[in-house]
Amino acid sequence: MRMNRMMAAMMQRTDVTRLSGTDIPSPFRDVAGRGWTVGSEGAVLLTELAGGTVGSFFDVVQEETSVNGRGMTDHDLPDSGHDREEQLLRRCLAYSFGCLESAAGQFGERSVSAYVSLSAGGLDDDTLTANVTFSMRRPDIAPYVADIESHVDEALLEIQLGDYSASTGTSGPWPVEVRQH
Repeated sequence: MRMNRMMAAMMQRTDVTRLSGTDIPSPFRDVAGRGWTVGSEGAVLLTELAGGTVGSFFDVVQEETSVNGRGMTDHDLPDSGHDREEQLLRRCLAYSFGCLESAAGQFGERSVSAYVSLSAGGLDDDTLTANVTFSMRRPDIAPYVADIESHVDEALLEIQLGDYSASTGTSGPWPVEVRQH
């Protein structure tokens, strides 16, 4: 697990224990549950999200992060405060774990990385928002995030399946043990 300083501080003040599939908002459960597909150019894509792909991409990493990326559901959360932060992070982590588990069965435990980002957004950049995307690591192509500490305007986390305790399936529970690389 790689994270920048902002994410490390956020993880320390957030209860990320006992995550499970119930922490994933319902539309995202379908995405995690339908698994992965490989696109015509070799991009590893969430099956549920791959159908609407249009346009061209610079490389497979850009295709993966564009197609797989989604803002996390937050309409039912408080407008601000610790409860919003904690729930957004829990939702993002649970969704990441669910998707990574299905990827591991197809591509291997450390092949796909999830990227969780929390940052100021909204119309006036005064609302904490969250995004999750996925990309496969390849030796011949630069990763989606090379220098995680260079991202200073967002809390950023890169996680792979092997970065958290063994889980019991897409329904969890996922006992999180924060281990930084």
